[in-house]
Amino acid sequence: MDHEHRVIVADRPTDQVSDKGQAVVMIEETILNTGDTPKELFARAGYFSTRAVAEPHALGVDPFIAQEMTHHRAGSESAPRSRVSRKLSAQDRMRRKIRKKR
Repeated sequence: MDHEHRVIVADRPTDQVSDKGQAVVMIEETILNTGDTPKELFARAGYFSTRAVAEPHALGVDPFIAQEMTHHRAGSESAPRSRVSRKLSAQDRMRRKIRKKR
């Protein structure tokens, strides 16, 4: 979705049980439909996988993929202030990135 104009820019039906592996497909579909590469990808938890974090970077897209489903009214942890440990998994790095203040 183009958040500035509130327009859906990519949609592709699939017979896959999970959305994992579909993040790059949606980026490619967006490029095809708009002629531009998006700067960021915002996706719900079903899209998360280690590949879904790494592959968009190769296309020049910064991914923000939720880790778990949360309710809108649920409280969230405060943003971390320390350096990122090299020992963190891709999932923990993404969780931290999403909580970080922009």
